[in-house]
Amino acid sequence: MDKIFQKIFWGYIIISFDIHIFIDILIDPLGYFMIYKGIKQLVKDFPIANKSKIVSFGLIFYSIPSVILDNTLEWNWYYTIFSFIDLLLVFYIFQLIISIAKAADEFAFEKRAFWTGTVYFINTFIGLFISSFVPNLPVSNTLYFITLLMLIAALILEIMFFVLIWRVRKLYVPINE
Repeated sequence: MDKIFQKIFWGYIIISFDIHIFIDILIDPLGYFMIYKGIKQLVKDFPIANKSKIVSFGLIFYSIPSVILDNTLEWNWYYTIFSFIDLLLVFYIFQLIISIAKAADEFAFEKRAFWTGTVYFINTFIGLFISSFVPNLPVSNTLYFITLLMLIAALILEIMFFVLIWRVRKLYVPINE
């Protein structure tokens, strides 16, 4: 479990940081490939991992343009689709973590993963909902405050997701590697 979730963790670290110097230095396809390689090892023991495997495999290829393209308005449609597919992968990984916690008989960890995932997606969907109205709202201090709160909450939840991936490595579940 340790090496499998190390691959997934470092894959997510690579895709989370965008350092563009003409091209993306931390290339997203490499991160998705690492996630794919980690998840692929869990498919035999956890059927839910197959969905994560398929989505991460698709993201390896779908993320290739992001190496060269910067997030600009003319490519907004690409990044919108990319974000939703990535969100689907995060959902399946939360489901995988919950399944692993059940198999390890770690009820507290299972509950933590469930609630972290629930809050993560509620915050994400509220942020998506609000961001669709932001261009039509007058600029005010309240709008800045709400945006700042949503960004801080998203950052905290992303860190919690990373910690969850890092901690699931220590759960003992016999697997067929």
